Amino acid sequence: MGTTELPSIALIDPAPLALHTGLPDTPSYPDVPALAAALDEGAAVPAYGVLAATTPDATGEVARAAHHLAASVLVAVQEWLAEPRLESSPLIIVTRGSVAAGPDRSADVPDLAASVVWGMIRTAQSEHPDRFVLLDIDPESGTPDFETLLAQAIATNEQQLACRDATLLTPRLATAEAAPDTDGASALDPSGTVLITGGVSPQGRQLARHLVEEHQVRHLVLTSPQALESPGADGLRDDLAERGAEVTITACDTTDRAALAGLLREIPDAHPLVAVIHAAGVLDSGVLESLTEQQLNEVLGERISGAVHLHELTRHLDLSAFILFSSAAGVIGGAGYAGLASASAFLDALAHRRRAQGLPALSVAWGAWESADAATDRPNDGELARLSREGAVPLAAEEGLALFDTALTMGDPMVVGTRVDASVLRERAMAGVLSPVWRGLVRMPAKRVAAAKDDAGLSLARRLIALPKAERGRVVLELVRGHAAAVLGHDLPARVEETRGFTDAGIDSLTAVELRNRLSAATGLQLPTTLVFDYPTPAELARHVVAELLGDKAEVDLAAQHGTSGTADEPIAVVGMACRFPGGVG
Repeated sequence: MGTTELPSIALIDPAPLALHTGLPDTPSYPDVPALAAALDEGAAVPAYGVLAATTPDATGEVARAAHHLAASVLVAVQEWLAEPRLESSPLIIVTRGSVAAGPDRSADVPDLAASVVWGMIRTAQSEHPDRFVLLDIDPESGTPDFETLLAQAIATNEQQLACRDATLLTPRLATAEAAPDTDGASALDPSGTVLITGGVSPQGRQLARHLVEEHQVRHLVLTSPQALESPGADGLRDDLAERGAEVTITACDTTDRAALAGLLREIPDAHPLVAVIHAAGVLDSGVLESLTEQQLNEVLGERISGAVHLHELTRHLDLSAFILFSSAAGVIGGAGYAGLASASAFLDALAHRRRAQGLPALSVAWGAWESADAATDRPNDGELARLSREGAVPLAAEEGLALFDTALTMGDPMVVGTRVDASVLRERAMAGVLSPVWRGLVRMPAKRVAAAKDDAGLSLARRLIALPKAERGRVVLELVRGHAAAVLGHDLPARVEETRGFTDAGIDSLTAVELRNRLSAATGLQLPTTLVFDYPTPAELARHVVAELLGDKAEVDLAAQHGTSGTADEPIAVVGMACRFPGGVG
């Protein structure tokens, strides 16, 4: 990292992360009211505030720690927003190891409890653009040069950053595809038992039917705190019984660890537990300024505590699947959903934690569903209209269930299951209001770096336009494979497999730069140094190059290349890897 001058800073409660040791001459305050009092006494208004957000005892009860930290950060955010003198001063919230970042899909999240902060602040960024920045410092770096790191982070103008190996990374979403060797077989053993928390909710009932019909699951336990009083519970059990399934519907509050342990003990040895799907939780909404700690805890409760209890009570079992239903709000934010986003970010992080421990894990961060009988599970019509204006299109039930099946095949610990309107995203990008996390899904022509490269890019673009649509991706794929083979020392492009990761094939940091330079010269595009991490296989990189060269003209062509969904508003799943900060910004 180069040297960048640091603007004026005010540290807020820096002790938990020892931030003051890296900024010894910077004024420090225990909380926002103390800063406000100093301003009353004539202190200068800082250009930025910096708040440390972490859990002091990582070995403590993680759900309780998450609740406590979420509540304390909520108060700090509300106080920052309420102080008019800080209106032009962004607040940087610093965590340490609370997000999975970098190309490693099994990366751990050491400060699991602090992951709630990322969900909450992503919502704050949606509600108050340019007021908040997230910065996660490297948990493996010891004591970083925080002054330099902070200056570099500010200079990027990015809202969300993670530092790993002295490199600043930023999150981007990317369209996902099922694993190429998937044969469609279910990973769920039909002789075992599948537990669905929230199983009698509208979404839970749809999922239960889907598991019986499409995955041949024959033993289900469906639970919620008021499961037996839920309308339609008896009808659901009878319906599934007619389809050949044995269904137990029982009342259980997953926040009650003892009650949950008792429920698990009742599962018969003849049909042992083989999969857990945690889909429980209440939905509440409200802007940050009006959100109370009680409202926050109600949303966090069953989602976080239930997930932690399920994790701890089943990790000794030989499960084939441990699936968490979170919300896309935890990844992309969403005005009015701070509690939901906080809980969802925790569930996503828990999936990474389990994967790092060698346990099965998948968190599906869902966009809104439009199911006719899901009124209690979905946003109201006004909120759905707002989401549509932002480019998020509600999923039909059959689309959501199809995405669920696809997510099971991807191999990522976390995916986003949503539907987007690419034309709306593009309009928002042109207007300068699109969140940076969406930029990977908006295909717009790249800037050209020089006249020679511009000529190369125009030549290749003209060649592609002249080709049949189905051929364009193949031509660029061969270009990518050829240059990758050259830097790897292979004699033939065929030695480079199109779906094998560049790093698995032997590309390291130096050869990645060489490959980027070769492709920049061949295409005329200004490509980032993190190219092979942003687009980690030749196939993904080729699709990106075509999109950059042809812009809107590339959309249908890319779908034709692999025969998968790719039109502007079809359902897509978004790989969690892209949400794990693959792209450098320095």
